Amino acid sequence: MLKKNLQGLEGAREAVLRLLARRDHSAEELRLKLIRKGFAPADIETVLAGLTERGLLDDQGYAIKLARVLAKENHFGPRRIQQRLSAKGIHQDLIQGALDEAAREAPVRERLAASLGVKLKGRAVEAISVPEKRRLINYLRQRGFAWGDIAEAVQERGGFEEE
Repeated sequence: MLKKNLQGLEGAREAVLRLLARRDHSAEELRLKLIRKGFAPADIETVLAGLTERGLLDDQGYAIKLARVLAKENHFGPRRIQQRLSAKGIHQDLIQGALDEAAREAPVRERLAASLGVKLKGRAVEAISVPEKRRLINYLRQRGFAWGDIAEAVQERGGFEEE
């Protein structure tokens, strides 16, 4: 049974504003949280539409902001950022724009070089063993970088030849 203050349109509005006061959310994230709290779908949609109309809920802005953080601070590659945005319920049409914006501020090559530098800890690529090279490449793939970009970056750092 719902608490009295959590029922209806006003309760949904209050719940959303409390959530947004803590951090930005996508519309889909808010929708799912409100459904779990037991609000009526019609009330949820009314509240979300009103917030979007007033500019308090902006999936495009949220996607760009999150993509920038994931690119600049976490040094994630495009695929990992895309996965994270999709998991937040961001529509596919908005994801590409966010990826483009992140790439303008933190180019993929720079992020890849930073991730590579962290893992190599000053060592040259040719100085590490074949199993370490495989782990390095897997690490970079898990961070969301494309194979072609990884191969190019590793080659620039001394290459990798199978023994």
